[in-house]
This record gives sequence, C-alpha cells and structure tokens, in this order.
Amino acid sequence: NGNVALANGNGIDFSATGDNTAQSSSMASELLDDYEEGTWTPSFSVTTTAGDLGYFSRQGSYIKIGNQVTVWFYINAYENNASGDFRVNVPFTSQNVSNYFAVASLTKTGFTSVTGDIEGRISANATIINLVIVNNANESANVTQANTDPNFYLYGTITYKTA
Repeated sequence: NGNVALANGNGIDFSATGDNTAQSSSMASELLDDYEEGTWTPSFSVTTTAGDLGYFSRQGSYIKIGNQVTVWFYINAYENNASGDFRVNVPFTSQNVSNYFAVASLTKTGFTSVTGDIEGRISANATIINLVIVNNANESANVTQANTDPNFYLYGTITYKTA
C-alpha cells in the first residue's frame, strides 16, 4: 500500500537487462532517475521590444522522463508595437551539446501575413523555441510582429533532451 520512494539521485537500475544492440550506437545509462508531470505558463518573448504584448489565455503541460521532456502549449495573445523575433519559452533548459536541436510541431491562426508554415526549433542550452517561416521547404524569415494579427493563436508540442 503506497508509493515507492527513492532517495534523491537514485533511481531504477535496468543494467541487468541486455545491452543496446543498435548499429553504431552507444549506451550512456540504464538508470531511470526522474519522472515528473506538471504545468507551466507558456509565453512569448521578443528579441528587441516587448511593446504591448499580452495574453487572452495560455496553458502549458509537460511530462519529463529521465532527461527527455515533452511539452504541449496553447497561447492566445495580442500585441501592439512589439519588435524583433517572436519566441516561445519552454520549462526546462535543453541539452548543451554541439549541433543539437529539436523541432516543434505547431498550428497557428492569426498570422495572415505568413505565406507558408511556421516551424519552431530549440537549440543547445536554450529555454526558448525560435519561430521561423518556411516556404517551399526553405526558411525565409523569423516570425516578427509584422506577421501577427491583433489577436493570434499558437498551439504546439515539442520533445527535447534536457540539460
């Protein structure tokens, strides 16, 4: 009756199982030492001036297993006089390794000047998703205030490795 609690820094050791047999791979750990479910408040940030950037509603949730986290978010926002590139925060810092990135799946409304799709990318050692416009499989520009209507929505999910 009850939960199993382990001391901080300990976990479930799976080393008694067979080792990784995938081609050209190596195994870093067989210890499951973290599991967490929760919520956080997603937000936009801009690289220059926030202006009047606010929210009608926003929600975010996540599941973290070991050093992998999946986040889901919804933001209904408005802006006036914001400048610079739009970005979305995430609840955990990404892994700090060279050439690291993860790609977000995004759905948008209220970005009428965007011809094409908006993609989101998180790079190494980051707590933000950079938003870029992609046309015909080519990156054309970062998402800025000029790309948003007075009232806009962004829904997304991303799975990435944490620091």
